[in-house]
Amino acid sequence: MKVVAFEEFGAAGNLQLADRPMPTCGPDDVLIKTAAVSVNPVDVKTRQGEALASQLEHALPLVLGWDIAGKVVAVGRNVQNLSEGDDVFGMILFPKPPNGYAQYVAAPADELALIPAGVSYDAAAASTLAALTAWQAFTHFGELKAGDRVLIHAASGGVGHFAVQMAKHLGAHVIATSSSKNKAFVESLGADEHIDYKAVKFDDETGDIDFCLETQGGPQFQRSVSVMRNGGTIINLPWD
Repeated sequence: MKVVAFEEFGAAGNLQLADRPMPTCGPDDVLIKTAAVSVNPVDVKTRQGEALASQLEHALPLVLGWDIAGKVVAVGRNVQNLSEGDDVFGMILFPKPPNGYAQYVAAPADELALIPAGVSYDAAAASTLAALTAWQAFTHFGELKAGDRVLIHAASGGVGHFAVQMAKHLGAHVIATSSSKNKAFVESLGADEHIDYKAVKFDDETGDIDFCLETQGGPQFQRSVSVMRNGGTIINLPWD
C-alpha cells in the first residue's frame, strides 16, 4: 500500500510517497480503508522536529496522521462493537506512531466511533482532536455543570465551535468571543451571549464566570482570570 512518510524531521518537503506492507489486524483492532485524514498542529510540529518528535524518533521513517476516518474492512477476533462495512472515525494511538497517512490503517476498536448518518468522511476526520479537546476540558480536566456561566474564547475556531455546542449540551450559559463576522455562526451553535473581541474588551463586558476555556495564554489569560468568580475553573489550551 501507499503511505506518506518522512525519514527525517524538517520541512514539508521531507514528506514522500512510499510503499509499506498492509498492516495486520490484532485481536482488539480493526483494519480501516482510509478515506480522510486530518492534519493538526501536533502533526505539523512533530514533523518539524518539535512536539512529539523526541518520543517518535525511534520510529523513523515516520507516518503521522492521528485523526482518521474510513471504512472497516476487517475486525479482530475480540472486537464486538464494530463490523466490516462500518464507517468509523477516531483519534488513534496517540501519542504513539499512528500510521494514518496511509491507504489502510489498523487501530484499536475502542478508539473509534461510528460516523453519524449524513456526516462526511472529511468532516469526521477533521472533528476528532478538536472535539476531544473541548470535551476533556469540560469533563476531565475541569467539571462544567448545568447553570454555570462559561466563557469560551475563539468560539468560531476548531476547538471553540465544538466547545459552544458541548457547553450548551451540558446545560451551561455560554458567553462566546469571536469577531463580528462570525457572530451569527457562533450564535447558531447555541451561544447565549456574544462578545466581539475586536470591538470591545471582553473583561469590560462580563464577569462572575464559573468556567473559562482560554486559548491564547499571556495577557489574555491574566485578563480571563480577572473575570472569574472565586473558586471558578479556567482551562488554558497551550499553543506550544
